[in-house]
Amino acid sequence: MKNQNDPVTLQWKVLGFGHENAVFVPSLNPYLGDDPAQCVAVGGVHSVALTSLGKIFAWSMSPNEGGGLSILSKVKALPVPMAAISCGGLFTIVLTEEGQLWNWGGDKVGGWRPKPIPSLEGVRIIQIASGGYHSLALTDEGKVLSWGYGGHGQLGHSSTENQKVPVVIEALGDKRVVYIACGGSSSTITRKKS
Repeated sequence: MKNQNDPVTLQWKVLGFGHENAVFVPSLNPYLGDDPAQCVAVGGVHSVALTSLGKIFAWSMSPNEGGGLSILSKVKALPVPMAAISCGGLFTIVLTEEGQLWNWGGDKVGGWRPKPIPSLEGVRIIQIASGGYHSLALTDEGKVLSWGYGGHGQLGHSSTENQKVPVVIEALGDKRVVYIACGGSSSTITRKKS
């Protein structure tokens, strides 16, 4: 049962209402039900919501991108509750309560099916961030990994090369990072003062 103090998710434009009529004022989305959304992430053409029970709901504007869902739909392929969500231009990454990273979207073959990132098995992630076409992950040891499109130097590897798998940003050395964030084609961190 919904508590009067539970957060509610208001949205506008066309995403998630099940129709293509523009909604230009914030409106309650009726499809979330009684499990209130704790946070929402917005990508280029899609959005995801994380509920209080760790469930993920997704919806998109285009039938060919973002999963093609005009009504919020539960992402059933995730085996455990999630703790965090992040969206890039055409992809989503989610973090389990145990610190495992899953992602989907952005590629041509099987891209809309959530999968764990195999190269991060055994690495505990505590925070995630996504830009337009790149991502960052912060480990429990304060290390930052980056991957994706690097054409503007946003991956922090002293180059503009793309990176297909997460790689530690060596330029941060032994600095203990406490927060990460991404813009469309930029990245930033906050670290503990030495």
